[in-house]
Amino acid sequence: MAKVERPLFSDEATGRIGMAISFKKGAVWDSIIPQFYRKQAPSPALQNQRNKYKAACDDWNLLSDDDKQYYKDNAPTGRTGFQYYLSVTL
Repeated sequence: MAKVERPLFSDEATGRIGMAISFKKGAVWDSIIPQFYRKQAPSPALQNQRNKYKAACDDWNLLSDDDKQYYKDNAPTGRTGFQYYLSVTL
């Protein structure tokens, strides 16, 4: 909840107003920041992709150091071994 002192003169305000904006005290000046709230998309396709990504990350963590090194060595320029593993797996 926002706390406002002398609201008609707007001398000082801190906190949130509903789910719309927040008042923030800064080192140099105070500011108003919009609040963004993300909702998880109900799409089954998106949830399926997230599950596949999570499974791939879990599998990466279970790989031995030699297997991880294989992906690091064979990764195209500009990619890490993890990124290359994901591109092959997904």
